[in-house]
Amino acid sequence: VLAAALSPDGSRLATASEDRVARIWDVRSKKRIAAFPGHTRQVTAVSFSADGQRLATASADKTARIWSVATGEVLAILGGHEVEVAAVSLSPDGARLVTASADEVRLWNAETGELLATLPGHEEDVAAASFSPDGQYVLTASPDKTVRRWANPSDYTSFLLGRLRARSARCYNTEEDCEDCLKAFSARLGRAPEDRPESYVEAWRAYRECREGTGD
Repeated sequence: VLAAALSPDGSRLATASEDRVARIWDVRSKKRIAAFPGHTRQVTAVSFSADGQRLATASADKTARIWSVATGEVLAILGGHEVEVAAVSLSPDGARLVTASADEVRLWNAETGELLATLPGHEEDVAAASFSPDGQYVLTASPDKTVRRWANPSDYTSFLLGRLRARSARCYNTEEDCEDCLKAFSARLGRAPEDRPESYVEAWRAYRECREGTGD
């Protein structure tokens, strides 16, 4: 057994196992009440939704899955990580899901399975990820000796960072162009440039890397 999580009401326990199956147990009787086969490699993490009706799982098969606790049906398969997914967590409102692995942190729409954002920045693998109780922040931890708090990002963050890093040293923007773009980006999200969350800071760093030819 690699990981475990209690349901919000404390009556059930979900476990993740090397045998590629997640299970739910009745805490009082200690009997298994559900099993969720489907992952092709070991299950590394589990997380209940706030209402206890859905279970999220992460796996070494590079995917995360969302399951109906009542029926065992797979509601969504989230792929795209290039290595083992080490952590998974559903937001308090059940609308979003965060996954973490050695390659990056990803934020998903838990209803549709759409990728909303990626959160680059850690210098080593990301070992843990979760939402704050109010759902406004994503918290990540890494062997790089840091814990990071991310303001709730949007798909614009993912789009912007992806474009900037892809351009790398081929960017010929002036610093003024970058500042103008950052202001426009901030305005789209309804925030003033001087009051931008950490995702905006990451965007600014990407701009600087792009200009100086040091981007990935």
